[in-house]
Amino acid sequence: MEGPRPKRQRKVTQPDPSGCRRQVHYSPPYQAATEEEKQNWKGFCEIESDPAFFSSMLRDFGVKGVKVTEVLGLDEDMLQLLPQPIYGLIFLFQYQGVDAGEQEDTAPNHVWFATQGAANMCATVALLNIVNNIPDAELGPELRDFKAQTMGMTPIERGRWLESFRHIKNVHNSFARKIDMLNIDLHAKQQADVAAAAAKKPRGRGGKGRKAVAEEAAFHFVAYVPIENEIWRLDGLDTQPQKFGSHEGQNWLKVIAPVLAARMNEFTDGELEFTLLALVKDPLDSIREALTANMRHLRTIEARLDSCSSSWKDFTPWTDPDESRSFRGPDEAIGITEAMVVACRSPSVPEYTATDTQASLLEGRMTVIAEQKSLRAQLRDEMFSRNQDDQKTVDRKAEYGPFIQGWLMALAENGVLQQLTKKYSTKK
Repeated sequence: MEGPRPKRQRKVTQPDPSGCRRQVHYSPPYQAATEEEKQNWKGFCEIESDPAFFSSMLRDFGVKGVKVTEVLGLDEDMLQLLPQPIYGLIFLFQYQGVDAGEQEDTAPNHVWFATQGAANMCATVALLNIVNNIPDAELGPELRDFKAQTMGMTPIERGRWLESFRHIKNVHNSFARKIDMLNIDLHAKQQADVAAAAAKKPRGRGGKGRKAVAEEAAFHFVAYVPIENEIWRLDGLDTQPQKFGSHEGQNWLKVIAPVLAARMNEFTDGELEFTLLALVKDPLDSIREALTANMRHLRTIEARLDSCSSSWKDFTPWTDPDESRSFRGPDEAIGITEAMVVACRSPSVPEYTATDTQASLLEGRMTVIAEQKSLRAQLRDEMFSRNQDDQKTVDRKAEYGPFIQGWLMALAENGVLQQLTKKYSTKK
């Protein structure tokens, strides 16, 4: 069977400086990477340290209820502004060598830690080293099975499995663009050629090990995680996790904040770049939980009012019955079902007794309604923010290279690119 014919180069006649016309050959624009190409690609693409991208990756991994956000300061007031609880921190810094410190001889059974086996996957390794240590985290079926299968492995074995875990790799490389894949493959070939040439030379002392993965990269990600009553640094370039001590009886952030602040001061003095990210409980989930409890609370008050007097509704401010029903719930437009409201047993919903008067119940009801209005406004803001982040991720994954290349070719074919080049090269 005949295969696809190769695309032909276009021949365009253009004037040269002598006044004669010459033929110029242009290769057609390269094609965007297909999903099949991304899934079969051996490498890992680079991903910018944007909280929107990492939050999207976690959701695609199957993790629910966790969001990534930027940390703007380590003082107590700034940390309290972050959604709570904070499950872990990721310190992204310009690589200047890894502080190995004292490492455990073996990884403790209660710490899930995987090493980094391939270049460009340190962000994914850091994310998974945190979420796999969150108690009762909703990981999704693929990641949950992977965690269970790797619990008895060493960190290096887990790293090897992670490198070949197709589900995780497909999510990571959903950000890959064709030009990225070509450049990374070229770099890998150059490294292989250098390694092959070095292998022919007599071996000296030392050599490149796992640290070389980061030395050839501009930035590196390290995770800091509270596990039980301990704080651990999980660096994919270390062979074992590093324990920072205990935080029993106090907020773990108070223990680790001075350590990270001192490290940041080192980078600031050296004019190096760094970023601090936090994995937190998704505010959308927290607000939905509060709204569900609020709806349950409203129903409880109204049920008690019904037992007091059948005419209490004459004293309510609502004239629209649809608005009244909406506030009692459910509201599937914002992700709250009837089953959620019925099953809610939040401590914020009090019990009402015969000692509660109709006046106090009506006053409490108005307070609950006011709280719900505020919660709905917060939910709208958070959903708008989520939509913006999702669109940002879609734009990042889009491949504009072929369009730009085709546009530049069209300018070149019509002589516009040559005129612009000549104009701006002689402008000085």
